[in-house]
Amino acid sequence: RAWLDREWSSQPLDRAQTGWDWFALTLDGGRRLMAAEVRGARPYRFGSLIAADGTVTPLEGGDLRIEPGPGAVPASFRLAVPGAGLDLTVVPVNPEAWMTTTIPYWEGPVRVTGSAAGAGYLEMTGRPRPRR
Repeated sequence: RAWLDREWSSQPLDRAQTGWDWFALTLDGGRRLMAAEVRGARPYRFGSLIAADGTVTPLEGGDLRIEPGPGAVPASFRLAVPGAGLDLTVVPVNPEAWMTTTIPYWEGPVRVTGSAAGAGYLEMTGRPRPRR
């Protein structure tokens, strides 16, 4: 079981964009979810929900809710796809993996609980979020 990540751009973010959060999740029962948000004044959300039989459902802004947990570098996220009955909590296995390189970056494995259980991968980049 794997997720193929083919990055199509490593361009710097626009000045109005502060970073992105990208999730690749494998859920119990064979469903897979890819969801992303480019953060900024006007967040841009998109993704795909893939059924166990391989049927792909594209997801756009209103189809997804991505809510970070507390802290500048979230230790958890709430990720929901209401139309598919998904309400998930995504928690990094190692929340301390933030890299303060030229482009601040965090990536690593995650655990998923909530309306479905599973595991996956999370990538966060850009300026840390303001504290809540």
